[in-house]
Amino acid sequence: MAKKKAKGLGMAWEDDYGYAQAVKVGKTIYVSGQLSHDDEGNFVAPAPLDDVVEEVLHVTDMDAAFAVAGLVRKEAYGSEKPDVASTILVTPRLAFPAQLIEIKFLARV
Repeated sequence: MAKKKAKGLGMAWEDDYGYAQAVKVGKTIYVSGQLSHDDEGNFVAPAPLDDVVEEVLHVTDMDAAFAVAGLVRKEAYGSEKPDVASTILVTPRLAFPAQLIEIKFLARV
């Protein structure tokens, strides 16, 4: 059985929902669905991402997401053509009413 190492960020909803923000198994990191927030849970802009090999985007408005996705992804990954496998799905609602997107990642280190 593979050894798992779980990591949280100390957000209240981790205990409320009962999950880890990320789980590392070997050289693979499975990152739970994320939104950009600071330590108090306020929404903030994204930071550059390294080691991501796959992303799954859950959005509430597919047309709006496609209108900005290319530019935002290029900026987030620091590349004109990010070498990241990507899937985008539409959902009627996310965890917070103001939330428009949630992203799940798979990274290799």
